[in-house]
Amino acid sequence: MNLQIKNKHHYIPKFHLQNWRNKSGQLLVYKKIGNGCIQSKLKHPSQVCFENGLYSLERDFLGAQTLAPDYVENELSKIDNDAAKVMKKILSNSRLSSLTDEDKKSWAIYVFSLMNRNPDRIKANDELTGHIVKEILDEIKANGKEDAHETYEQCCNILKDLNYGKNQVRLMLLSSCKDSEIVRTLSSFSWQLIKIDDNFPYRFILTENPVVTFGKDENIATVVIALSPNLLWIAVPESFVSSAEFIDIAEYIILLYNSAQIIKKPQFIISSVVLKNDGFHRYDKIFSEFVKVTVGPNGKT
Repeated sequence: MNLQIKNKHHYIPKFHLQNWRNKSGQLLVYKKIGNGCIQSKLKHPSQVCFENGLYSLERDFLGAQTLAPDYVENELSKIDNDAAKVMKKILSNSRLSSLTDEDKKSWAIYVFSLMNRNPDRIKANDELTGHIVKEILDEIKANGKEDAHETYEQCCNILKDLNYGKNQVRLMLLSSCKDSEIVRTLSSFSWQLIKIDDNFPYRFILTENPVVTFGKDENIATVVIALSPNLLWIAVPESFVSSAEFIDIAEYIILLYNSAQIIKKPQFIISSVVLKNDGFHRYDKIFSEFVKVTVGPNGKT
């Protein structure tokens, strides 16, 4: 019997979160609570950015799910471990020149994993799978043919507890992270680092959606993620880097990165500094309009 070993599944790994720690080793986390107030707390990286059983596989009706319940979580841990080594290289000298092709591949996989593994994306894919299944069942039922009834009953039994669909969502998460074409494309981009010193008035934040993309429609032209409150990683096509406007655009991205995360209505904001209104961010408006109310177990805040 395969026993569940891990239940605390981090959608932003602790190795990434720790770069926002203060001198006491804690993170400054902002959340909106039910009475409209903003709550700020200091928390250890192990206490944030996780959800119990988020990637767990369940036994499904077909009995085909023979993988361990921890399979997806364990595979994501391997991705995280490889990425942690790459980040250590980058942070050691704020340079990318020492990265090997294998390093770039590992980092590309990690970035795409962050885009697909957060609770909102998982929930949306679970719901989408449920809608697709319902449409198929309704079509079978509406068919009205003599042999349709048995097929309909079989499908209902298979999807009775939705474990089959949920398992597929989590397995597809892994395959999308390692999609060879996507990884090859991102690896071929020019990777840049933008470092801001302590005299700059802003710091980079983190939310549950730390990867920000820029582009038109479905064409992603730029991928951005903060590695620390002072260091931003940017991937752009080679032709884009040769543009004389790149520096101006990069400076613009520095300011836009925080806002691009906030506009997705996060459940929390992690910051290395106290968030106050400044010349670019109106945090009083951000908290009132864009940050979700955080609801705990049994609907309690």
